[in-house]
Amino acid sequence: MFKLENAIIPTPVNTINKGSVVILGELSESCYKLNNTAPGICAKSAERLIEEAFEGVWAFENPDSAFTITLQTDENHRQFDEAHTAEAYCIEITKAGAVLTGKGDAGTLYAAISFSKLIFKDGNKVCLPECFILDYPRFKVRGHFMECRWGSDFLTFDEWKLIIDELADAKINTVTVGVYGCWMAQYDNIPAEYQYIPFKSHPELKTPRSVKYYSAVDKKHHAKHNVLPTMYNDDYLGELIAYGKTKNVEVFPLFNSLGHNSLIPRLHPEITPIGENGEHTGELLCISNDKTYEFMFELYDEIIDRYLKPNGIDSFAIGLDEVVGYNCMCDGCRDKDFGDLIVDYIIRIAKYLKQKGIKNLYVYHDMLLHHNKLTKETADLFKKEGVWDIIVIDWWCYYHGERFFEGKASEVNNHFRGIGKPISGYYFWSVMLHSAPNVEQMAVLAQKNDFEGMIAYSAYDDFFDFNFKQYAQSTWCPDSKSLGELAKIYAEQHFPELDGAYDTLLDVLDFTLSDQYKEHYCSMFFHFYNTSYFNKKEYPQNYPAKRFKA
Repeated sequence: MFKLENAIIPTPVNTINKGSVVILGELSESCYKLNNTAPGICAKSAERLIEEAFEGVWAFENPDSAFTITLQTDENHRQFDEAHTAEAYCIEITKAGAVLTGKGDAGTLYAAISFSKLIFKDGNKVCLPECFILDYPRFKVRGHFMECRWGSDFLTFDEWKLIIDELADAKINTVTVGVYGCWMAQYDNIPAEYQYIPFKSHPELKTPRSVKYYSAVDKKHHAKHNVLPTMYNDDYLGELIAYGKTKNVEVFPLFNSLGHNSLIPRLHPEITPIGENGEHTGELLCISNDKTYEFMFELYDEIIDRYLKPNGIDSFAIGLDEVVGYNCMCDGCRDKDFGDLIVDYIIRIAKYLKQKGIKNLYVYHDMLLHHNKLTKETADLFKKEGVWDIIVIDWWCYYHGERFFEGKASEVNNHFRGIGKPISGYYFWSVMLHSAPNVEQMAVLAQKNDFEGMIAYSAYDDFFDFNFKQYAQSTWCPDSKSLGELAKIYAEQHFPELDGAYDTLLDVLDFTLSDQYKEHYCSMFFHFYNTSYFNKKEYPQNYPAKRFKA
């Protein structure tokens, strides 16, 4: 049975159910007429969404139908006020027809997305609820950061488009694509390095790797060598950015710099710090070396000129998290506090990127916080240097409760532009770790500090569907539904014929939120990550068979 209150996630801000059902016609009939007057880039996507929704219940468009669906953009519509952004929309469904209005192009798309979820079948009838919806988001930025590892290196362009479609369906409007990141040696005693885009100026920068897997189809192991990321080979980042704009999703890259950066220093030791012996270390980047900036600016130029500028994108992320072991003995670094060096680095990078047209430069918080640099004094320095307006501090934390920001949540502040970064789903090679408490706590913090929104740390997998829906709710309308209420909506929406689906989902949530789960054998004993490193006594291990035998 169709329930209006369960139809849309994230749930709308204001819904009035008139209590009656509008019957458009029989299945397989041509039972509606679509009048699309919206002019924006998302209008065609909105129109197609409505057509596909009707096709899904075997109903089709007829130019002579009596039931007219009007899709329009009107910033002066009587339901909107100055506080509503261009993403606001309203839906009015009566027996005379349906009017879908967006305040801007994005709102028009969101009106179509929500409307498409209201079409339902009752026997052989095609129906809509007679209702009124006025909806708008709490946060300007609602996004996911898709990390550059864990299988995303094999995603094709078409697969990325499906991800954009799924996220846009939940009214997510930002996707940061990790295009460069490096980690310590984890598998086969070699560094884990991922670079997703080719550089014409530096063709030596690439990250081929070996791929080994067991095929259940032909029952044998396979090995492939010198495998490059699919995005690198097909060079489709620009096309992905352009596609995102048709779904009101701003796609922009994260290219890490000082931290999570081993490929560039290894291939170009001349721009790395000077060690005690007077030689370059081959690790990290020297913050005081002009050649460091010349090299990084060449890469930034290519990213901006090839991918961002042609698509009108003015956002970019430089990472800067988890910089470990910086100790440079060059004249510019030797006698300077590392916190001051980090601030110098950000200012110099920001000045250049602002000149290149970047208006939103995302920088992780942790190195600045650890060195007591997220202060009003630093904010004032950024203003003096003319870069405060583009720097967005990315406050990340993936725990909740007492572990939230390592007990330093009180030091999170609004001296800078900011976003929150919870975790919405990442370890899909492990048993489920529920992220809802972390997301909820981050949403409260983001509202308290008037952040621009949240961009969650993520890897895409259908396994995380409830996590992603709960995250969408927390970024769109964070105070409207409790976790239990949303779980009930989700269960009834996806498993309407399954008795006890809600109770089962709540049992899973209660278990994954419990103290017992933290030490449960499923999360520790069968944790694949803990058995996969090369520095274990046995590598590779026969996983999971050996764990079952233990």
